[in-house]
Amino acid sequence: MKIKLLIMIYFVFFIFQNKGFSDLIGRVIQLSGTIERSSITTGQRYNTDIGSQVDFGQRIKLQNDSYIEILYENGTSILISDESEVLLYSIRMKVDDAPTKIKLLYGKIKVIPRQVFNDRSLILTTPTAIISIVDATFSAIASENETKIVSFSSKVGIASINPGIKKAYIIFEGEEISVKKNIPPSSPVGITDTVIKFWMDNYIISSDHKYILKINQEEGFIDWILRKREY
Repeated sequence: MKIKLLIMIYFVFFIFQNKGFSDLIGRVIQLSGTIERSSITTGQRYNTDIGSQVDFGQRIKLQNDSYIEILYENGTSILISDESEVLLYSIRMKVDDAPTKIKLLYGKIKVIPRQVFNDRSLILTTPTAIISIVDATFSAIASENETKIVSFSSKVGIASINPGIKKAYIIFEGEEISVKKNIPPSSPVGITDTVIKFWMDNYIISSDHKYILKINQEEGFIDWILRKREY
């Protein structure tokens, strides 16, 4: 009887292992600077090196001038940079799985999908916006009061995080959009290839994480100070 029970337990364990019941989301393939990785629920901290396993339910927190790239098990890459905080919730591996879910609390992220599904494959939420894609590469910058998004390829769905705001947009390659707190998304605008290439570098987050500030490349730091004082 004990032998049968042990065989049954092993069989169930084997099935679960092979069905992909794992916490694994992906692995770190690049990093630089100061990076904190911890459990969302327990606060347990983890060492982060090249090759480190990243599980769902983890928080990734970066300081200024830091960078991390995580390669998901489904081939999607996420690149987080500068002062940022991101929560990793789930991963879509199969057609009948729910979309990959990520939350950007503040900071900068770029998403490069590899495994293509025919429907919504990934959802990124921020304090002000919901961003969804099928197969688009895009970047987002988020603060407490605003989110900016640019599409590098294909279509990106944009809506307010406020369910009472029904206005939403689909942006296409080379378009940028802004979603401010409790305000419908702005109309998409086209931007040049040069601006897209350095899009992330054109913005910074205020030290209190409340605002996105645009850097004037000609006036640099002085322009940043003036813009910050406007708030």
